Amino acid sequence: MAFNIKQRKQKQAGIDDMVLLPKLSENEIMENLKKRHATDVIYTYIGNVLISVNPFKQIPIFDQNFIDQYNGKYPYEEPPHIYALAETAYKNLKNNGDSQCVIISGESGAGKTEASKLIMQYIAAVSGDGHGVDRVKRIILESNPLLEAFGNAKTVRNNNSSRFGKFFEIQFDDRGDPIGGKITNYLLEKSRVVYQQAGERNFHIFYQLCAGATPEEKEEFATTNAHDFYYLSQSGCYTVDGVDDAEEYQLTRKAMDVIGISKEEQTNLMRLVAGILWLGNITFEETGRGSVVSDENTLNYAAYLLNVAPDKLQFALLNRIIKSGSEEITVSQSPAQAANIRDALAKALYSRMFDWLVKRINDAMDTKKNQLILAVLDIYGFEIFDKNGFEQFCINYVNEKLQQIFIDLTLKAEQDEYQQEGIKWEPIQFFNNKIVCDLIEEKNPPGIFSILDDTCNTTHSMEARAADEKFLTRLREVVNNPHFVGRTNEFSVKHYAGNVDYNIDGFTDKNKDVLYKTLIQCMQSTTNPFIRKFFPENVNENDKKRPDSAGIKIKTSAIELVASLKKCEPHYIRCIKPNETKQPRDFDTKRVLHQVKYLGLLENIRVRRAGFAFRAPFQKFLHSFSVLSKKTWPVWRGDAREGCEILLKDIGIEPGEYQMGRTKIFLRKPDTLFSLEENKERLFHDNATRMQRLWRNYKLKRYFIKLRNSSADLLDNRKQRRRLSINRTFLGDHVNYLDNAQLQEVMKKQGRKDDGGVVFGDIFMRPKKKLLKGVTFDKIWGLLTNEALYFIHREKVKKQFIMEMLCRIAMNQIQCICMSQLSDNWLVIQVNDPLIDDLFLECENKTEFLAILNDQYRAKMNRDIPRTFENTLSYTENKKKKTVKKVEFYLDPKAKLANVSGGGSGFKVGICEGLPAGTQPKKVEIKMSNAPSYSQPSSSGQQRVGHRMSLLEQAPIQESTYLTQQEQNTGGPKKRPPQPPPKANEKPKVKALYNYQASADDELTLREGDIITLLDKDPSGWWEGEKNGKRGLFPGNYVVEL
Repeated sequence: MAFNIKQRKQKQAGIDDMVLLPKLSENEIMENLKKRHATDVIYTYIGNVLISVNPFKQIPIFDQNFIDQYNGKYPYEEPPHIYALAETAYKNLKNNGDSQCVIISGESGAGKTEASKLIMQYIAAVSGDGHGVDRVKRIILESNPLLEAFGNAKTVRNNNSSRFGKFFEIQFDDRGDPIGGKITNYLLEKSRVVYQQAGERNFHIFYQLCAGATPEEKEEFATTNAHDFYYLSQSGCYTVDGVDDAEEYQLTRKAMDVIGISKEEQTNLMRLVAGILWLGNITFEETGRGSVVSDENTLNYAAYLLNVAPDKLQFALLNRIIKSGSEEITVSQSPAQAANIRDALAKALYSRMFDWLVKRINDAMDTKKNQLILAVLDIYGFEIFDKNGFEQFCINYVNEKLQQIFIDLTLKAEQDEYQQEGIKWEPIQFFNNKIVCDLIEEKNPPGIFSILDDTCNTTHSMEARAADEKFLTRLREVVNNPHFVGRTNEFSVKHYAGNVDYNIDGFTDKNKDVLYKTLIQCMQSTTNPFIRKFFPENVNENDKKRPDSAGIKIKTSAIELVASLKKCEPHYIRCIKPNETKQPRDFDTKRVLHQVKYLGLLENIRVRRAGFAFRAPFQKFLHSFSVLSKKTWPVWRGDAREGCEILLKDIGIEPGEYQMGRTKIFLRKPDTLFSLEENKERLFHDNATRMQRLWRNYKLKRYFIKLRNSSADLLDNRKQRRRLSINRTFLGDHVNYLDNAQLQEVMKKQGRKDDGGVVFGDIFMRPKKKLLKGVTFDKIWGLLTNEALYFIHREKVKKQFIMEMLCRIAMNQIQCICMSQLSDNWLVIQVNDPLIDDLFLECENKTEFLAILNDQYRAKMNRDIPRTFENTLSYTENKKKKTVKKVEFYLDPKAKLANVSGGGSGFKVGICEGLPAGTQPKKVEIKMSNAPSYSQPSSSGQQRVGHRMSLLEQAPIQESTYLTQQEQNTGGPKKRPPQPPPKANEKPKVKALYNYQASADDELTLREGDIITLLDKDPSGWWEGEKNGKRGLFPGNYVVEL
């Protein structure tokens, strides 16, 4: 078996897969990305890693057409795209039963959040349907705008920057349908609630509420313009270019509806958002013994929205309770200290509200356990600002951990595995950032987090500034790491993405992350149960256990995240931000080159070039692909390694494309794996199609057998039967409709979508209207659908014959089917429409036509079709001219086939004596084995051709029974060359091509390969022959002449 492995096409705008770059350097990588960015080609591969460059504009490559383009495809079949990566992850999950994760990394503004949304959009589009599945899909998609409203903000680098990390796990059943999900959030930047740098905004929801609240909401929540609130006016930035906050507010509320957040819960959410804004407007003045609230109206508004007593809120803001032994001391706070307490409460309220929102989404998705997952990680990008504090330190630490995963799984682990398996390859040098992670998180020697916790635990009574300075001193004394530098008022860490200076102001306070007891007690006194449940602490317990610091929580979360990611098969998207201007077509080469360097793209390419794209244990590989070789399928009883070698050799994979390790097989190129998967998929699809076809064929055969067994009843014991056709098999389509483009085109012009498929088709004969010498006949095609009977004829137009619609007769237009009492095949269709002429026709498969027509007529009209049996019939040949013709039928012992004579005012039809009226066909049992094979022709004297369209999607391709254009022009088909004459005194022979079981005493049973002496060829298609001394009839299209 040879494989046709497609090669990726090299686009004019640079190289699709940078593993194929002719020259390898960081500059070449940057230049390739620049070429592609200039032509709006934003995606590029490094093997299975996707590089995405933010275009800073809308590009029309994400609609349904593109989803369809990538659905079911392998990466090598289409240009690089995020949909290709999503398709690969989804396909691996379904086919291999392994959980998948997509790790999206890059700095702020590089497009990570958009990438995560596109992946979820694709999965929702290509996965299954169903009420429960659709509900989960809607929640997954609508969770994005909701979480963006509460968790995203405008920064100087990004107009829609995620200010929290999101690990979104979509849960699937064994069919690959999403049935649940879970969101884990990390590092919400709650400090943004109370402070923003110049040119930045608070979280989107605050501005949405101010701009989009209804008049009733504005009155209830006392929301005015964003300019009026301290927490929104510090930076001087209130709007975002191209964003309508009022419109976004409506989308946020719609998302809440989809997720199932009740109207009452929505009102409470917005009330709390407004309460935080009014809380920020409370200011304080110095008194000799502490401070007081400057404006009691502002305090009252905040207390009203938080549903607490104003005096309790005022006490909690102006005082702090300190425990000294067994005694509690109330300490009045200065205006600056009171402002800090106010801000701490605002941050706690917002953070806990956000946690509730995430939990509410998870509850709506009905999180399951032990399911396959496809997870998407969208977390802060690496951040370097003019002033970097505790938040940036935590963010950059998590990014270091993600970089470490990338190194472990794509660089280090790959090389380690080659060495363990004894695979020959070229080692690649790369920077391992484990030394930086150890600097931050290690306990022995103590890292920065450990030293920070120790400082916080020993500086309870110190002012915040003094505690921060002690922390810096401890760092200088203890840390001995080449990636750390201590300076005055700051320290520097050499991260994988660059050196970052961290200002120590607020480090210890933010790490403690403790809410004062007075604030907790105040909020527990609220009359609003929605707010009260955010504060479940028991402040009266004498719990000596110290609460976890922010640093411990972040480190624990990061370790758990890494563990979750390592349980999944990873896929990587490395996002690159091309400029700081946020403008399209602006490509800052220096900035991009820096990202290329710290993302390690050069080392990534080197590893891909030197290594192998795929590996699997021998047994798993053999289990997956043994079906592709007859030597390993259906059962392989030997050694798994030997089985893999035999399999690959048998299917034509070159030895240079793989290596055999100690326990695993390694494939060098991804195209080899794609080819194996594609051929396996095609094989399974073909087998499934074959089984479906067998089943449909069986159902169709059962339908026809049932009609055939009861067909004699339609003749009312009043019409003689034909010996040669009484036991004929019903087939439905005798004109190969599914393979006849001309007939399909004529039917298509009718534009009747409600007619369903063709359930019967045959060639009918009718006398020509213009009779010159004797009776001649026109051939017309009859097609029956669920709704109507169609007749199509050939008409000469400009010296060419074309197919045209002769007439359409709806079921309710059929007045009667008229037949003689003799054994002929003629019938009259009388039509009760003045515009449609009656038809006098001969049909070789008359009884089958009548049975199927009656079945469709009864389904439409709730009664059997009217029919008469007389030896003198009349029909109106031309209703406009009122031309009526008579047909007389008579017995003619010499006429094996009907002899038609006459013309003018009528016809005479002579036919020999047939079987007695009421003769029943031989009953056929409805068994699966009765379904004829796909290559076997019918026994009707016609070729076995198409099937009922509504039951069979695909029919076997047969030689067309229609005239070619040349045949039409010359008046008929070319005659085939005559068979060579038999030798003297030797009768001609035929050879059986198929098995045929005789159904009457005067028929011959044939077995494939039998040689039969040919005695006679009847025009009906039944031939007479002799085999083993017995003479009998057999279908002529079951044999070939020798």
